[in-house]
Amino acid sequence: MAKFRRGPAAAAEPKPSRRQSTFVRNFFFKAGEKTLLQLLPATLDGRDDLTVTLDDDTVAVLAHEWVNVGTRDNGKTHYETFVSRRDKSLEGVDGVDLIWDFGDGKIYWPSEVTYAVAMELEGDYETVKGRKKLKGVTPKMRSYTDKEGVEHEVPVIGVIAQKWSNFWEPLSVLQDDKGFDLESTVFAVVRTSDDNGKTVYSWIDQTVEAVDPEEYKDAFIDLENYLTELADLDRMKGFIESLPEDHVLNEYQYKNYLKKQSEAKKDDKPASNKGRGKKAKDDDETTPPWKEDGEGSDDFEALKNEINSTP
Repeated sequence: MAKFRRGPAAAAEPKPSRRQSTFVRNFFFKAGEKTLLQLLPATLDGRDDLTVTLDDDTVAVLAHEWVNVGTRDNGKTHYETFVSRRDKSLEGVDGVDLIWDFGDGKIYWPSEVTYAVAMELEGDYETVKGRKKLKGVTPKMRSYTDKEGVEHEVPVIGVIAQKWSNFWEPLSVLQDDKGFDLESTVFAVVRTSDDNGKTVYSWIDQTVEAVDPEEYKDAFIDLENYLTELADLDRMKGFIESLPEDHVLNEYQYKNYLKKQSEAKKDDKPASNKGRGKKAKDDDETTPPWKEDGEGSDDFEALKNEINSTP
C-alpha cells in the first residue's frame, strides 16, 4: 500500500474491480450555509485512542476530481475521482496517469487536494434574548437499504476534499490561536467569498459538547484505504481506456485549455508557453505542472454546486 503524505502506513491494500465506484460520501459546502461537523481519525489502525491532529489525519494527494467517465443508466453524467499515480507518495514522474496524458497531455492536470474524515452533526437550538443559540449536537443520520432489503440507519460520515490554502489553513491558524483538541471540538464551517470573488472558508468553534465517536466507530472510513482505491491503476484503466479520443473528461479544464490556445494564437506565440506562469518548467515534461492551488481548481466550484443540488 502507498504511504500517502501523513502518518503511519495503513492496512493491507484493497483489490478494487476495474470499474469500481467508490461509494463514500463527500462533503460539499454551499455558499452562505453553515455546516456543523466533527473531525474523525483518518484511520483506526495502530491507534490507541481517537485523537485527531492535522499532521496525522489530513492526507495530501494529487487528484483528478469530477472526471466525466461516461453516462449512467439514468442518463446522467457519471463522474469519478482518481488519485494520480504521479503523486510523489506513489511513483512520482514515472507513474502512469491516463487522465493526465489524455488528449495532448496538457489539458487534464490534477490538483493538490487535502483529504480528511468528518461526521456531520445536527444542532439543537434554543432562543435566548431573541437570538438563536446552539445548545447541543447529535450525529446527523441517514438511512439505506441493503441488498437483502434490510434498512439501516447510520451517521453521516464522509470525506472532505479541499485545498489546504483556503480550507485547512484557516483551521490550523485557529487551533494555534485557541489550542483546542480537534477530536473534541464541534465546528461550524461557512463558505463565503472575498471582494475578489475568491472562495473563503471560516471555521467557528462551538461552545457545546462534542459527540462521543466511540459509539460510531463501526461507521468510520479508513482514509488510507479509500485513497488507495482512488489510486488503483486498474480502476483508472477500466474507466478511461475505453473512452474515445475526443471525449471531454472535464469540460471546465477543457474550456480553459481552449481559451489558452486561442490567446496564444492571438499573440502569435506557441500555445504551450502561454498562460502558465513558469514557462521554462511547463515545457519540461519531467516537471509536474501543478501547484498547491491546482490548475483550474476554481473552475470545479460551479460543477460541485451542480452535483450537490442533484437529488
